[in-house]
This record gives sequence, C-alpha cells and structure tokens, in this order.
Amino acid sequence: MKILTCYKCVPDEQDIVINNEDGSLDTHKADAKISQYDLNAIETACQLKQQAGDAVVTAMSVGGQALTNAKGA
Repeated sequence: MKILTCYKCVPDEQDIVINNEDGSLDTHKADAKISQYDLNAIETACQLKQQAGDAVVTAMSVGGQALTNAKGA
C-alpha cells in the first residue's frame, strides 16, 4: 500500500502580531511550522503503515525555504 500525505506550512500562531492601525495580521516575524491538522494526517498515515506492514508513507508539500526551516519538518 502507498500512502500519500500532503501538508502545508503555516505561520506559528505565537509569533503573529495584530497591527493596531488596521487590525491586520503581521506574520513577517512568524516562523513557519507544519499545521496541526497536517501533523495529525501524517501521524495517521504512520499508524496505517504500522497496521499494513508493507506500506510506504510519502509526505508532500510545495514551497521554498519555509519548508526547510519549518518546525516539525
């Protein structure tokens, strides 16, 4: 069995700042991390691999430097 799990990098919530002037979110200083939902999907894929025995798990995403430096990657 082949299992493909897609994930995306999102700004770390603790690093997001609210701009007081217009209420927008400033993510310039926020580090990238793999979203919690996607970490759950990767964990489930690993559990399925353990149950199936001969399964292969592949995680896939798009992006540049943010992927290399993402927390949890």
